[in-house]
Amino acid sequence: MMMLRLDAPWMAPPPSADRNIRMAPATVVTFRGNGEFAELHCWLIEQPDKTQYVSSRAPRVAAIGTWKQHGDKVDVKRTSIARTVPLNAPIDPLCTEEPVVVHVSGNSVVGNVGATSDGTYAPVTQLVAPDFESYVSEARRSTIVCPVKK
Repeated sequence: MMMLRLDAPWMAPPPSADRNIRMAPATVVTFRGNGEFAELHCWLIEQPDKTQYVSSRAPRVAAIGTWKQHGDKVDVKRTSIARTVPLNAPIDPLCTEEPVVVHVSGNSVVGNVGATSDGTYAPVTQLVAPDFESYVSEARRSTIVCPVKK
């Protein structure tokens, strides 16, 4: 199941774009049954009918890793990251030595997965993301590998 968090409020697109849509930066996460975690930081486009799409033209970051649940806590550890815009840093800031911890709250999780503050990642109902798996595959093939804590 995909979960979504808007990282900032919806806004109107640039003047040359379709004025009947809205855009917002967002994070999409999945916790898969095999223990894999996938994450996508991207821009969403919302159509007038409220259907949302991942923008293919905007910068995006995809990450994969693993997750383990301990009661109402979920530990996430990223293993590799793919960025459409290169980052000049010795270690990607999304590569943390300690797991990222989120908390289960009903069908959602609450916490901070690469955003600037805690928030709720809720099940997606209006998102159409046919390219999500290709973005996850980019992260699997990425040369940006997170160091393993010894």
